[in-house]
Amino acid sequence: MQVEEDMETLTTEVAQTVEEEILKAEGVVDLLSRNPMLIDKSVSQNKKVNFYKKCASDYGFKVFFNIDTAGNGKNFTDKGE
Repeated sequence: MQVEEDMETLTTEVAQTVEEEILKAEGVVDLLSRNPMLIDKSVSQNKKVNFYKKCASDYGFKVFFNIDTAGNGKNFTDKGE
């Protein structure tokens, strides 16, 4: 039936769009995670927060967290912990 074919086509297109958006977001996060500022002790926490807050806004993210190897996280889009 035409309705079933149309639904399958629409579902496939939506799935492709969602996948593209996820891959785009992963790419942005990967790029930002490689910023040397994250491990540079000479860069103040306030400067890091301001940088990632702007990035969150620019890229449409609500928050950015930095998670260390022990699993502890810091919210880099808010001055609080």
